[in-house]
Amino acid sequence: MDERPGTERTGQRADNLFENMARRMVDAQATGLAGRLRAIEDINFLGEEWKYELTDRLGKLYLLSESYRNLESQPEEWKEEIRTQVGYPQSKDDVLAGEPLADQWMILHKRRRVINDLTTDTCWLYGKQSGRYAILLQFLTPGAVIETNLIPGSVYTGKLYFYKGVGTLRRALLQEQVLTPEQFLPALHPNLQEGTRPQNC
Repeated sequence: MDERPGTERTGQRADNLFENMARRMVDAQATGLAGRLRAIEDINFLGEEWKYELTDRLGKLYLLSESYRNLESQPEEWKEEIRTQVGYPQSKDDVLAGEPLADQWMILHKRRRVINDLTTDTCWLYGKQSGRYAILLQFLTPGAVIETNLIPGSVYTGKLYFYKGVGTLRRALLQEQVLTPEQFLPALHPNLQEGTRPQNC
């Protein structure tokens, strides 16, 4: 008889199973993979849809790992995207050398996570005129002070410099930001409360 549990008991082991993997990925400088593993921990394994969510996230994780395994056969623009998704850093100077996108940026959501004493602040932004989405990441070691404390639901005018890649939702750097009193409704979220509700991303 085959007694392998498959995915049936994943929920019971999720914390230890994926946390240990995530820590190993952080040690290997693969922070992107660590983030995807931590996202699996966020699945509500008490709900009815967890098997679909687990299959979706594991499938994307598998595709990313296989893409990286076959990196040299990928088109040049995809190589940068795959490296970024895995967690390879792009230098700040190279990013700031690109073309900026000036807009009014709403902070849709902010999340803080701590792995191996490294704190990661993630913010999701939406541009009023451009309709573009972006992700801002800030990393803090113990005792460090956050460089830019962005407030969810607030709007900032400023310039975004996007990291290289092909995705529509890409990491960016926010420069010359100024908090403004103006509010607006994101085009895809007519309800402001709904649009700024935390998501399992």
